[in-house]
Amino acid sequence: KKLPAQISYQAQDVRDVLSDYKKYGKGKIDLNIHYPDVNDEDKLKAQELGIPAIQFNVIAKDEFQLKQGWLGLSISVMGEEEEVKGRQAIPFIERTNGFEYSLTGLIWQMTNTDRKKIVFLGGHGEKVLQQDFTIINSELSKQYVVEELNLKNEDGTYSEISEDTAVIVIAGPGGAFDNTELMEIKEYLSNGGSAFIMGKQIEINPQYMM
Repeated sequence: KKLPAQISYQAQDVRDVLSDYKKYGKGKIDLNIHYPDVNDEDKLKAQELGIPAIQFNVIAKDEFQLKQGWLGLSISVMGEEEEVKGRQAIPFIERTNGFEYSLTGLIWQMTNTDRKKIVFLGGHGEKVLQQDFTIINSELSKQYVVEELNLKNEDGTYSEISEDTAVIVIAGPGGAFDNTELMEIKEYLSNGGSAFIMGKQIEINPQYMM
């Protein structure tokens, strides 16, 4: 009730989306809406769930005011005995664009017990997951097990692609794979594995921009 007009519209949009989740959840989703600005118990509950108060600048009748508001979301997965099996929070829903995707991703992350594994191969000048793909790594890790693997070790021995790998990623290799590595990849693919290969077509010199 004390939120600025723009935030109030966002709150209504969020309420509409959550109502649809409950509607199509076939009784598996409970929706509870709390108002920390008018209820002290709800204010304490918001703190417990990791949803802080947000300061808003409001201009009304040529008067500048600083007000508090709450627009966060907590998701709990309940067990058969009504115990909390998992909990995630969106402390502040800054915008509604992408909200449904974020919410569905959190629910999937909390309820999916069989997370597929994505393996990025290295050792040939490929893009490094932790350096070149930080955003991709962050997003993938929400729903998948993401690992890096060098098929050829520094001591000359070789590693195998584990059977539980859903897909291997070869991101712009700068060198060739030797025959043993190629045989391992071929064997993995022949057994039903998948690969996403990004070929490096152009080399750019960042100093001369050529």
